[in-house]
Amino acid sequence: MEAKKRSKFFQSLGWLSIISAMLVTSASLLNRNNQMVKAETSDVLTPEEYEDSLITATWVQSNHLYLHYLREDMVTINDWGIWAWNEKPDDTDGDLYSNWFRFDQTGAIMDISLLSSKMSSVKDLGFLIVLKSSMSKSSGMWTSDSGGDVIVENVRDYTRSNGAIHIFVTQGKSMNPEFVYQGSKVEDPYANDDGSYYSRDDVNSNVSKYTPMKTSQDFQDNVGVGYEIMVSSFADSNGDGFGDINGITQRLDYIDSLNVGAIWLTPIQKSESYHGYDTIDYYNIDSKFGTIEDYRRLVYEAHKRDIRVLMDLVVNHTSLNHYWFKKSAMLMTGKDIDSNDIDYRNFYHWKYSTSALSTPWYRYGTTNYYYYAKFASSMPELNYDYQGTRNAIIDVAKYWLGFGIDGFRIDAVKHVYMKDEVSSNSSDVVSDYDTANDVDYSTDRGKNINFFLEFSARIKNLYPNTFIVGENFDGWDQRIAPYYQGMDSQFDFAAYYHNIYNTFYDSGENTAAVEANTVIKSKLNLFNSARQNGSAINSPFTSNHDVERMINHVNNSLVGSGSSIVENSIPISGSNYEIANRKARAYLASQILMPGVSWIFYGDEIGLSGNKMANDGINSPERATGTDWNLDRWYRQPMKWSDTDFSSTTDYAFTGYKVEWDDYNRNLLSSVAEQENDGNSLLTYVKELTSFKTNPAYQPIILKGTYNGLGLVSNKVMAYSLSYQGETLYFYINFGSSSVSLNVNKDIVFSNNLTGNNLGSYGVTVMK
Repeated sequence: MEAKKRSKFFQSLGWLSIISAMLVTSASLLNRNNQMVKAETSDVLTPEEYEDSLITATWVQSNHLYLHYLREDMVTINDWGIWAWNEKPDDTDGDLYSNWFRFDQTGAIMDISLLSSKMSSVKDLGFLIVLKSSMSKSSGMWTSDSGGDVIVENVRDYTRSNGAIHIFVTQGKSMNPEFVYQGSKVEDPYANDDGSYYSRDDVNSNVSKYTPMKTSQDFQDNVGVGYEIMVSSFADSNGDGFGDINGITQRLDYIDSLNVGAIWLTPIQKSESYHGYDTIDYYNIDSKFGTIEDYRRLVYEAHKRDIRVLMDLVVNHTSLNHYWFKKSAMLMTGKDIDSNDIDYRNFYHWKYSTSALSTPWYRYGTTNYYYYAKFASSMPELNYDYQGTRNAIIDVAKYWLGFGIDGFRIDAVKHVYMKDEVSSNSSDVVSDYDTANDVDYSTDRGKNINFFLEFSARIKNLYPNTFIVGENFDGWDQRIAPYYQGMDSQFDFAAYYHNIYNTFYDSGENTAAVEANTVIKSKLNLFNSARQNGSAINSPFTSNHDVERMINHVNNSLVGSGSSIVENSIPISGSNYEIANRKARAYLASQILMPGVSWIFYGDEIGLSGNKMANDGINSPERATGTDWNLDRWYRQPMKWSDTDFSSTTDYAFTGYKVEWDDYNRNLLSSVAEQENDGNSLLTYVKELTSFKTNPAYQPIILKGTYNGLGLVSNKVMAYSLSYQGETLYFYINFGSSSVSLNVNKDIVFSNNLTGNNLGSYGVTVMK
C-alpha cells in the first residue's frame, strides 16, 4: 500500500481502533527507518494501567527524559524530531534528537539523557517538535508542531520514583504538555476549520474618547536623576552568575550615593530570554531574578531611600509561551477580572491563507493560519484593536501600581501599531525603514497615540502620580512630540545622537552653539506644547542597553554627513581612554544638567566600555564564529564592583553567547571600589554633577526652569540658562579640545576645569 493511501486509511479509522489494531501481538509499527516493527504489548492499557507500567518497565532508565508524541498520522512520524536545550540555568544552544526510541499507544517516544554535559544541570527544559526538513532552510523559521518553543519549568520536579521523567504531547498541542498520561486522543481545535478562525476587532483606533492626563507632579518636582539597571548584568547575590533583584537591593546605598531619585529595571517578569523582552507572564517575577517577595523588599528599601521604582513594561508583544497566546492558538474563550467575555483568538493578529505568507506573518504549526510577529517569530504582536486586549494590559499595569511601584518605562511605544499590522490611516503613517536589515518598521502614529491616551487615562484615574516614560527610538523631535499626549516623558534620543554629532565633531549638522541657542529650546518648547495637560518631562540619558556605551559614544568617529551620519565604532583602549574620559565629562554635563529626569545607564558612571569583541567560539557558540550576532550583549557587560572581590560580579551566557568583560574593562578600567577612593575619578565627577542637580537650592531651577540660549561664546561651547521663579542659572559646557575665555561676572556654583576666565577643554561651569 502506498504511503499516501495508507495515511488516508489510518485517518478514516477512529484512534482507538487504530491503536488496538497496531498493538495486537502480530501488529506492526513504523520504526525509524520506516520499516515495521512488532509492538511489545498486546493490549491497549487504560491511562492508570499505563502510568503503573512506566514504573516497572525495563526500557525506562533513571535520569532519562521520555517525550511521548502522538500524531493523527503516525506514518509521517519520522519526518519530525525534537530540538531540546537547557533553558535554565545554562541556556545552551540545543541539540536535535532525531531517532524515535520506541512506539506504543502514547505515540512515538524520544529518549533524552539527562546525564549529558548539556543536560546534567538542567532546571528548565526547552524543546521544540520540529519538522526536520525545515531545519535546512537558509532563512525563515522552522516548521514546528505548534508554532514555537516550549519551556518546562523545574522539569526535575516531575521525576518519578524510578528516576525518569515522562512528558506527553499530542499533535497541535505541544505548547501544553502533560506529565501524567491522560489517554491517546488527538484533539485538534482546527479539525472542522472552515477558514473563519481569523481574529476580529471591535475598537476604532483612529479616534479616542480620552484626553491627556496631568503630568506626574512627584517626578516633575522631585526626580532629577534616574538609573537604568540591566538586571542580569548588575549584581549577583547568590553566586549563580546571574544578576538578580537581591543584588540590586544590596547596592541601593551605592545607587543612593549617585543622588538617584528613580531606578528603571529592565524586564523582570517571567520570560524565556536573558533580557526579558519576551514576556511569558506579566504577573510573575522570573525565577532567574528572584521572587515576588524579593521584589517587594526592593521596592520597600528603595522607597526608604526616596528612590522610586519603574517597571519595564513590554506592551506590544509577548512570548509564544504566554498563556494568552496559547489560549489564542487553541481558539479558547474566557472571562476577564470584571467578568466580561473575552475571545483569546482576538488577542493577537491571525490571518487565514492556503498559500505561504511572507514575514512578518508566521505559520502556526501545520495549520493554514498565520500570526503577526514584527520583531521575531517568537514574539507575536498583541492586537489592540480588540478591547479585551486593552483591558488585559491595563489590568497588568494596575496590578503593579497597586503592588507599590511608581510607574513604567514602556518599551517600543511607536511599534504598538505598525504600518503593516492592521489597516493604517495613511495620513499619519511615519516612515521608518531599516536599510541595513531590509525591514520596514513604519508605524501608525495616530493609532499609537490613541492607545496611550486610553492607557494613561485609565491608569492615572486611579494612580495620578504614575510616571510613564516611553522608549520612542527616534531622533526627530517633531515625530516624537505628539506622543506626549499619552505619556509624561520620553527618552531623548535626539540628545543622545545629535548633541554628540553637533558638539565634538565638525561634521555635524549644527555647532554646539547652535544646538544650545536654537535646537534645544525649540525641542523643549515643542514637547511642552504637545503635552497639553502639564509640562513634559524630558528624559536625556547617558546611554542604554540598546546603543553604544557612553565612553565609546563620545570617542567614536563619524562617517557621512548631515542626516546620514553614522558612528564608526572605535574600541576604548589604553591609548585613548584618557581623552575619552575627558570628553565624557562634557557629555555627562550636557545630559545631566538639563531639565527633566537624566538617566544614567549602570556602569556609565565609571566609564564601563562596550567594546565589541569578535565571536570566537568561546564567548559565542561555535556556529557563530566569524559573524556579528547579538552585538548588543557588549553594551550589557558585567558591572565592575571590585578588582579583588568578584562575589557580586555576574558571569552568564545565553544560547551559547557569553556576557563578559572586554579587554579594556577587564584589565584597565578602575572598579567602583577604586574610583570611590579617587577624588579625580569619573565616578566622583558624576556624583558631583548629580549632587549639584539635586541640591535643593538648584533642583527646582534645573528640573523646571525655562530654557534659553546665551548666544555665541564659541562654536564648541554649549551655553544656556535656566530660569525659575526669579532665579537663573547660567551653564557653559566646552566640547572643544582648546580652552575658551568666559566673562566670569557671576558666582561660580559648579565648575570643572575652569581657571580664572579660561574654561579648559571639555570643561563645565555653572554660574548664578
